[in-house]
Amino acid sequence: INDLWNQATRFLIFASDQSKDKEILFNVLICLLNNVCAFKSKQLETNIQKIVDNITKGSQCQNQKVLSLVSNVIQNMDSKEMIVDLFKKNFVENLIKNVKTKTAMNQSVKILALFTQNNSKNFRKMIIQIDKNLEFLYQIFKDVSQTPDQPNTGNKILNLKKLNEVAISNAVLCMSNCVESDDKLAERLLKTDIIMDLLYLTRDGYNIDLQKNCGILIAKLAKKDQRHLLRLRELNGVEILYAALKNTNI
Repeated sequence: INDLWNQATRFLIFASDQSKDKEILFNVLICLLNNVCAFKSKQLETNIQKIVDNITKGSQCQNQKVLSLVSNVIQNMDSKEMIVDLFKKNFVENLIKNVKTKTAMNQSVKILALFTQNNSKNFRKMIIQIDKNLEFLYQIFKDVSQTPDQPNTGNKILNLKKLNEVAISNAVLCMSNCVESDDKLAERLLKTDIIMDLLYLTRDGYNIDLQKNCGILIAKLAKKDQRHLLRLRELNGVEILYAALKNTNI
C-alpha cells in the first residue's frame, strides 16, 4: 500500500503541470486518489502536502473530480485545522468564482462550508473580505419562493424548480459560520429578504439537514441583530420554525 501511495503521488507531481498531453493521466490519478482518500489512513496524513500542492493549481479548481478529492481529504484528516491551513487564499478565491459562475458549484460550496466549520486561518474573514454581504452564497437560494399568479394574495409557495437543496444547505451552513464571526454581517443582511427565504426553506424543504441549517442561521441572525427577530415575528416565523424543527435534534 505504501508503494501505491508513493507511485501515485510521484505521478501526480509529474502530471500536474496542466499540459494537454498529461491531462488523461492526471484525471486517472485523481480518480485513484479519490478512492484511496475516501478513508482515513496514515498514508493520507503523510502525503497530504504533496497532494494539496499539486491539485489546487489554476484551472484544476474547476475540475469536479479534483474538488471531490479536496472534500474527501478534508473530511478524512484527523486534524481539520492542519488540513485547512494547507490551502492558500487563491484557492478560496477560485472556489468563490466557481459559485458565481455556477462552475462545479455543488462541490465548491461544500468545500467552503467545510473550510468555515472551524475558523483556522481566518477563512471566514477571508470570504467576507472578498464578498462582504456573501451575495455569492445568498444568490443560491435568494427568491426560492415565488408569488403565485392569483391576485390579492401575499402568500408564497416554494419554487421547487429552482431548488438545489444540497447546494443551498451548504451555502446556508457557510453563511451561518460566517455570521458567527462577524457582528456586522447580520446588520448588512437586513437589506435583504433572507429571513423570509430561510423560513420557506425551513417549512417546505425536503432535506432535514437543509431545514436544520436554515433554522440555525435564522437563530444566529436574530441573536446578532434584534431587527431580524422582529422580522421573524412579523412573518409568524417562530411558529413555522417550531413546527418544522420540533422533531429534529437542534
